[in-house]
Amino acid sequence: MKNIFFVFIAFFAVACTQQPQFVRISGHALGTYYLVSYYHPEGKNYQAEIDSILGEFLFVASLHEPKSEINAVNNNVDIVLSPMFQDIFNKAVSISEITDGAFDFTVGPLVRAFGFWNTEREEMTDEKIAEYLELVDFRGIQIVDGRAVKRNPNIKIDFNAIAKGYAVDLVGEFLESRGIEIFLISIGGDALGRGVRPNGNCWRVGIETPAETFLSRREVETVVQLCNSGLVTSGTYRRYFEQDGRRFSHTIDPTTGRPVEHSLLSVSVRDTYAWRADAFATAFMVLGVEKSLEMLKNLPGVEAFFISSGDNETFVITQSEGF
Repeated sequence: MKNIFFVFIAFFAVACTQQPQFVRISGHALGTYYLVSYYHPEGKNYQAEIDSILGEFLFVASLHEPKSEINAVNNNVDIVLSPMFQDIFNKAVSISEITDGAFDFTVGPLVRAFGFWNTEREEMTDEKIAEYLELVDFRGIQIVDGRAVKRNPNIKIDFNAIAKGYAVDLVGEFLESRGIEIFLISIGGDALGRGVRPNGNCWRVGIETPAETFLSRREVETVVQLCNSGLVTSGTYRRYFEQDGRRFSHTIDPTTGRPVEHSLLSVSVRDTYAWRADAFATAFMVLGVEKSLEMLKNLPGVEAFFISSGDNETFVITQSEGF
C-alpha cells in the first residue's frame, strides 16, 4: 500500500510539472498567410476554429468578398450591419479623429485611382484629384440605427489599413477564451504576442529592413520582444509606381490626395492591440517622423520605430522614447 502511495505521489508531481505542448498552425486568409503559435496543456489544435473566424471576417470587412457587408455598404445596399462591422467602423472612426484625418478609411478610391490594388492607374490631374477628394471624408458616413448613412452615395469605405490587425486581435480573443495565455499570431506580418514562453523569454518578431524594390530579398533590421503587445509595420518601399524617374508611394495623404513624398520608408508601431497598431502605422506613414513623434506624446502605451532614407543610400533610425 505504501509503494502504491509513493507511485501516486511521484506521478502527481510529474503531471504538475509537465510543460504545456507547443502548437504551430498556418494557413491562408485575407489574401495573405497567417501563422499562429501557442502553448496548450494537451496540444489541442484549433485550426478549424481559427479558419472559421477568419472566414466569417471576410464576409464582414473584405472588399474581395462580393457578398461582404462592406461591399453592400459601398454599393448602397440597405442592410442592418452586424455588431462586428459596427465595431470595426467605430474603431476606424476613433483613429481618424485622433489623427485628424491622417488615417481615413474613405481614401480607398483615391488609392485605386493611382493604380494600386492591381487597378489601372488613371491620369491623375489636379482636377481629377480634386474630384476624388470630394469623396474622402470619414465624417461623411455614419451608422444610424444599425444602417450606414452617407453624405454622398459615392463615398466608399476601405478597412484595409485596420483589417489585418483587427483579425489578429479576433484570433487572440478566441485563444484567450480557450484559456490559452501564451501565443503569437501573425497575419501578413501584423503580429500579436501574449505571455512569456516556458523558457522565460518573450516572443521575438523582426522588423524588416527597407528593400530597394518589391523583389528584393527580405532582411531583418532589428528584433522586437513581444510579451503583451501587437506590432505592425507599414512601409512605402514594396508598393509604388515610377513615373518620369520618380518613385511614388502607395501611401496616399487624405488631405492632399497625393502620394506622400517625405523620406520616411517604414514605421513599426507597438501597442497593446494589433488593430490600433495597424491604424496608427498608416497614419504615421502619412504624417512623417516629426509630426508622429509629437502625436505619440499624447498616446500612452503606443510606441514607434521609424526608418527613413538618409544620404548615400543610408538609413536613419528614429524611435519613440519607450520603444
